[in-house]
Amino acid sequence: MVESREYLDLAIRSLQIADHLTYVTYPLIKDNKLLLKVLLEMNKCIVNYISFVIEGGDWNEKFRGFLKNNDVDGFLNNEEIKKVKEILDLGKGYGRSAIEFSRGDKVVMMSDDLNVQVLDVERIKDYLRVVKKLIQEKMELSYKK
Repeated sequence: MVESREYLDLAIRSLQIADHLTYVTYPLIKDNKLLLKVLLEMNKCIVNYISFVIEGGDWNEKFRGFLKNNDVDGFLNNEEIKKVKEILDLGKGYGRSAIEFSRGDKVVMMSDDLNVQVLDVERIKDYLRVVKKLIQEKMELSYKK
C-alpha cells in the first residue's frame, strides 16, 4: 500500500515531467503526440494528489466530496475546478478514443459517440497552470508539517 506522502511525491514528479515536456521538449521537437503525454502526466498528477488528500474508499465519490468539502474554493475558482474536471475527463477519454490524429499544431481526439476534443499547446499550458496552482497550495502546507 502506498503511503499518503508517497502520493504527493508521485504527483509532484508527474507535474515536473508535464512541465518539462511542455516548456522544454515540445518547443524543440514539435511533435504533437507529446501533448497527449503531457495530458496523461497531468491526469496522473491530479489522481495522485487527490489520493494524497483522501485515502481509501470509492475514488469517484471521494473526488466529488473533495471538490465540495476540501476547501478548493479557497484557492481555485469555479473555472479552474472545471478545468481540473476536464483534464480528468480527457485523461479517461484518451484510452477510449476511437481516433486520434494531428492536424497542424493540434491533436484531435474523437470518441465513439463522435465527441471531438482538440488539444493545442496553449490549452495544455492553461491546464498546466491550474494543476501547478492546485499542487503548490497543498505542497507548501504538507512539507511544513
